[in-house]
Amino acid sequence: GSFEALWLLGGELARRLTVHFGNVPPAGGEEAFELSCADELPLPDYFKLVDTHFACRKALHKTREDLEGRGTLYRSTQKRLLIRFKDRNPAPLDELAALLTRTYEGIIDATEEGEKQQAALAAAAAALGAGTQLILMLVRYMFGLDDEMFLLLRGHWTPIVNDGIKVGWEETTELALTYLIKTVLGKGGKDASAVLAQGAISQAVDSERLKKQMVTVCEDSRSADGLVKVH
Repeated sequence: GSFEALWLLGGELARRLTVHFGNVPPAGGEEAFELSCADELPLPDYFKLVDTHFACRKALHKTREDLEGRGTLYRSTQKRLLIRFKDRNPAPLDELAALLTRTYEGIIDATEEGEKQQAALAAAAAALGAGTQLILMLVRYMFGLDDEMFLLLRGHWTPIVNDGIKVGWEETTELALTYLIKTVLGKGGKDASAVLAQGAISQAVDSERLKKQMVTVCEDSRSADGLVKVH
């Protein structure tokens, strides 16, 4: 896609503008140089990256479960064949032999499919990481976050994508943003220990709650006192 690729262009543009104008003292009556963004956040485009990554995780998880089931069936069929071979008058082996062959072929197919899905997941993770970098940069310049507040946000909404299958980037980021909202952003008035005590991570069914948390963080960042340091 082209959305996540804008991170390279946007990040380099911001760096060069800061280097070129950042150290130039303002002339009389002029304001100091400051990067800003006046457009709306492109969250729908970003959410497509989140959904794609999550779908890749689910697909790979399903394939691994299928592969595990086929492996169990293959070993069970082998044991049944060995028992038949030990019998003095064994029953016909055609059905078991055919089942063993079909199961083996299924294992090969599932393995090849899993390799393709693993590659698709890696590509989706890279795109999501770049897209997250872009969104965080836009949030920073749109809401005027200083370095400390930006690092605080980035620490909770991380662009480092964990490709875990059962528990991965979506689940850990949702928990981190919940912590950010309920403590740093002051929603609910809870302290850190209370939030963490409730924050057992379990596999997400979908990414809807995570996206709602992201919208909440962006909306709260609009206020002047949205992101405040917690002592």
